[in-house]
Amino acid sequence: MSKGFSSVANSQEIRFNRLKARPETGCLPTVKVIPPLDPKRQWYLYDNIAPFFINEVVRDIVCLKPSTPK
Repeated sequence: MSKGFSSVANSQEIRFNRLKARPETGCLPTVKVIPPLDPKRQWYLYDNIAPFFINEVVRDIVCLKPSTPK
C-alpha cells in the first residue's frame, strides 16, 4: 500500500510503501509482562461479573472459573 504525504502544505510529496517499511532495530517498545490476577480477584470476577455475560464463550475468556479452591 503506497501512501504519500508532505510535511508542510507547499512541500514536495514523498511516497513510501508502509508494508515494506521496517522499524530500526531497538526502536520498538519493550513488551510489558502483566502479572496474573490473585485467586481472590479471580473468584470475585467469576461469582459477581460472569453471570452478566450472555455469550458463554466470552464469559469463559473474561471470567474463567479459577483453578484454585476458595
